Amino acid sequence: MTKQQIDWKQFNSIRLTKNFMLKEFAVTSANYGEVKEEQAAGCLEYQENLLHLCQFILQPLREYIGKVTVTSGYRNPVVNRIVGGSENSYHMRGMAADIITDENMSAFMYIKRWKLYTELILHKTFIHVALKPVIKGEKLSYSVLQDKTK
Repeated sequence: MTKQQIDWKQFNSIRLTKNFMLKEFAVTSANYGEVKEEQAAGCLEYQENLLHLCQFILQPLREYIGKVTVTSGYRNPVVNRIVGGSENSYHMRGMAADIITDENMSAFMYIKRWKLYTELILHKTFIHVALKPVIKGEKLSYSVLQDKTK
């Protein structure tokens, strides 16, 4: 990835969905809440993948369960090594997020029910979820994620 100058005002205002901002995916435990330029650049590069993750998994989950906090989104290779991520981590392509909710087990079961994820792991304190990007010409319908049982 080539180094680029970040327009921080613009970066901080990019909304992916109703409840998720792009900047939320630049923060990881490795940078202690401080968004580094490399992380922001990666979020911009993989913005479409992060958008799909939000549209098809995180936003529907947010509407179902309430607050969803992203604890780790995009990771550049250096950050990924620091946190002990796998060599081929979906985080490095903006296709994964580690999240916490007030009800992690309920959130996990909700995501699992839709079977749209590539990876779904319930850890002791967080949920890891990954979604491969939508293939061009193929569209997932947001309506299939709506809970019809309510």
